[in-house]
Amino acid sequence: MCQLPRVIHHDHRKEQIKHQLLERQKTQKKHFDKNTRDLPPLIENQQVSVQNATTGLWSPATIIKSSDEPRSYIIETPEGSTLRRNRRYLKDSGRTGSWNHAWNQTSMTLERATLK
Repeated sequence: MCQLPRVIHHDHRKEQIKHQLLERQKTQKKHFDKNTRDLPPLIENQQVSVQNATTGLWSPATIIKSSDEPRSYIIETPEGSTLRRNRRYLKDSGRTGSWNHAWNQTSMTLERATLK
């Protein structure tokens, strides 16, 4: 018997393995999709809260427009920053009207309270 290394051909199993992989992926997708839902779309000038990716804290923002990227929006923060955020990190604040003014008043009140 020869002890030299040789290439072992398993071509007959390659297609079967590929088919099994695709079937497993279909099953996984089906189970994952059972618990998913589309978030409602946001409109221009809508007041939202945006989650900071680092701290996990929510802060106010305004929708400027929807982005070309799927499920993404261009937003403006009260500080004037313009950001693109995925819909996952945005939630409707449920506030209308002079929301930014109310937020600024609350922020100033909190700052004054901490300075005393």
